[in-house]
Amino acid sequence: MKINDNDEGKIFVKDLRKDPLYKYTNTLDLGPINYLVANKKYSYEEISEFINNAQNINYNYKKFNKEEKNEEENQKENNFDFKILGYFSLDSKNSELIFIGNKYKFKIDLSIIPIDKENLQVLNMPFYAVVTLVEHSVVSNGATIYSYKVSNLEFIEAINFSVNDYKKLRSEYSTKEWFDLVIATLGYNPSKFTIFEKFNFLTRLIPYCTEKYNYIELGNFETGKSFFFKDLSKRFSTLISANKLSIPKLIYDNSINENGLIVTKNVIAMDEFVNTNFTDKDIIPVLKTYLEDGEVSRDGHTIKGIASIVLLGNISNIENNLSNSVCLFDQFKMKIENPTFFDKFYHFSPGWKISSIDPYSNLCNDSEERLSLDFFINSLTKLRYDDSYYESIVDKFIQFEGTSSGRTKRIVRTVAGLLKILHPDGNVTPEEIEIYAYVALCGRKLLLDQLNIMNPARYTNSLYATSKTTDSVISSHNYYNLSVLLSESLFSNSNLSLSDIEYYYCDYNYFDRFSTNSVVFPQTDITANAINKKLDFELIEPRLAIKFKGDEHIYKLALSTYGINANVIEYDENNDNVEYLNDNFILIKSKDFIKPNYVHKLKHYSNVFWDKLKEENKDNTTIKNLINIIEKTNKNMLALIDENIELKNKVENLDIQLNENEIKLDKLFNNFYLHKHSSNFNSNLNGAVYLLPTDSNSEEDSISLFFKHYNRNNTEKNNCNNLNMFDYEKINKLREEYIKAKKNNQN
Repeated sequence: MKINDNDEGKIFVKDLRKDPLYKYTNTLDLGPINYLVANKKYSYEEISEFINNAQNINYNYKKFNKEEKNEEENQKENNFDFKILGYFSLDSKNSELIFIGNKYKFKIDLSIIPIDKENLQVLNMPFYAVVTLVEHSVVSNGATIYSYKVSNLEFIEAINFSVNDYKKLRSEYSTKEWFDLVIATLGYNPSKFTIFEKFNFLTRLIPYCTEKYNYIELGNFETGKSFFFKDLSKRFSTLISANKLSIPKLIYDNSINENGLIVTKNVIAMDEFVNTNFTDKDIIPVLKTYLEDGEVSRDGHTIKGIASIVLLGNISNIENNLSNSVCLFDQFKMKIENPTFFDKFYHFSPGWKISSIDPYSNLCNDSEERLSLDFFINSLTKLRYDDSYYESIVDKFIQFEGTSSGRTKRIVRTVAGLLKILHPDGNVTPEEIEIYAYVALCGRKLLLDQLNIMNPARYTNSLYATSKTTDSVISSHNYYNLSVLLSESLFSNSNLSLSDIEYYYCDYNYFDRFSTNSVVFPQTDITANAINKKLDFELIEPRLAIKFKGDEHIYKLALSTYGINANVIEYDENNDNVEYLNDNFILIKSKDFIKPNYVHKLKHYSNVFWDKLKEENKDNTTIKNLINIIEKTNKNMLALIDENIELKNKVENLDIQLNENEIKLDKLFNNFYLHKHSSNFNSNLNGAVYLLPTDSNSEEDSISLFFKHYNRNNTEKNNCNNLNMFDYEKINKLREEYIKAKKNNQN
């Protein structure tokens, strides 16, 4: 498919990494490389020549001119053009093309630039192009100055197209197909990532398609952050080490009279923000002003920016901090005590829920077609100006409660951003937009929890969302249902089909075991249930246990790194009955399961049935109104059924937890009495028996003390045989060992 009738209009690319041009990833942006491979207008040798010409224009032009004359003598033709490939900006006022990173400025007739009026704003930012140069002499003060002018300019990225092309293309795909296509366009294999990781990739894209959208992501190393904010599009974004940030670089540099990054870039990602202690104490106040107003006053001038601000960093000890109400921002080296600074951010993404990304094993299938990256990123950029349209769609379906109007706008922009990426044509079902609202809700509530710790009098974590379609509170159920739908390629790798799913349920096994550093009566219960209850949403999601018709196994799908950890633990403890189905441990299968009383049926989201009825009766107002009432009633009933099932599942899971705890206590009591009446009791307690009161009335104190001592003496054993899902280092080591053993067996 092409976006226009020109040969340069192709928007799909395949075999990208196999193409010789891919070798230029250190020289060119990924977008232009995608474009060149997709359109195949120039060979590898020609591109090499253009790049080489640009490195020393004067020398290479003279050399080229000499060779050209020799050819003319032999062939009597003059079909030769001296071309360079580079990164340029346009000074339209002076009719000059500026070669960025070089000393050259070329005269250009603006009329030769191949661009439509609707895309003129593209020229406000630098771009990649192949430029044809001819010698141009100018007489100044009696002296002849030799330079060059542009005789032809070719963009080497998809620029001159209408955003309607992008919207029209989306209408040809289902949501699941488009979702996977976007992930593949980013270069990743959709079946290698959990639902949270995929959505996290999408939220990283929102700053590209939404002006002044401010985003925080804290988490692990090697999760692809640099790729998204450095390599994805050097034209629109920049990744800068926070310790190299300065006010001139950010706002305006008086020494060279140039605008700072807030004007010249769409996205500014500040890396290692956690570990930076700014020497210039004015940076944080200036940054806070920009976050709030979108502009900054400097030396009597007001600088209006367009850039979205992204804060990135790595943090540790997360679950302990969340359980103990220790603010995660306390780990910042630069202490920012004013919570209003963080309140200006729209979304806080828990990057610790992403596994480390292997840049080789997680790549998409190179032989399959995907969108050319330049077309995709330029399409998102064009949508920066359409906020009101997508926000009106959100307002049609979703009502956010428990927050002021200004802060409602922040969460609405997150949902609108996801619509720009997943539904640019505006065609979205109520269930789908409720899922995106849930994703946005989780990111905002995590931020509100930190703000509440910093200033409980001002901030409360009371935010929730309701569906205007069903008049019900939005929960995680539709999100979990979509997780199954989006895992179709993962299932197909194991010869499983979505159409054969009998039911699924939420599996909380391995999620609520005591952490290895706790005692039997811990002061703080560091478990998934306790953390989720405190945050008022499921930060730590369950696994989804999926039953396929005619299959004796249950398949457990991880929704984030937490689920992956639980899968590794279950495999470690029961590997005779458990098999992992991919090296990432996103999916395992097990023979050991008991079907709960209440399960979920897989739903396929579609408005086709109701839309068809409305279309057939569009001229009959009475019938159309009746259809609307029936549709809403039907959806209300489904929502109530889902809520009822969810509540019953939670009650059942609580009963299971209580039974497990009772069994653990019984074992400990029996162990205690067995030791107390044995002749070796003193040696078993390693000399601690003298601390136990002999008074029978103090037996409760004796038991409590024994439990604490028992746990302390068995810590090493527990660490080996009773892994906790927060033991990331041990779980990753186990996973690597299993994968290595599997590969050795295959060899």
